[in-house]
Amino acid sequence: MMQSGLTPDQLRKLVGTDGFARGLIDYVVANEPLLLAIAADARLSPEAIMRVWGKLHAAEH
Repeated sequence: MMQSGLTPDQLRKLVGTDGFARGLIDYVVANEPLLLAIAADARLSPEAIMRVWGKLHAAEH
């Protein structure tokens, strides 16, 4: 929360928006230890998360 600079109410309003989802996955893939931890917790491969990230960014080009 502190890193985002958002209040709890602001964060609640952003959850579920495309911009929030993109920002969150960008943050996760930029931090390998975090990516690995989230992937393990969700029982996904890190590559699966990276494929989603790639598809989101492929649409931008």
